[in-house]
Amino acid sequence: MSAPVSIIDLESWHCRRVVQEAPALYCGQPKAFGTSWCEACCAKVYSREGLERIKFAAAHPRKLERVA
Repeated sequence: MSAPVSIIDLESWHCRRVVQEAPALYCGQPKAFGTSWCEACCAKVYSREGLERIKFAAAHPRKLERVA
């Protein structure tokens, strides 16, 4: 597990969940399921059903059809 990161050190792949308010620190784990949060933070924030929906959507992306 990586240490929390400051906003200055935050990379595009880091989890965006705030784990400390002042000074603000972010989780810093790799994002998961196409969300802004890692798997562990998703599990803390979403209900069991919501997490299953997110996992399913990430595993089965929809292809949008272009309408002429």
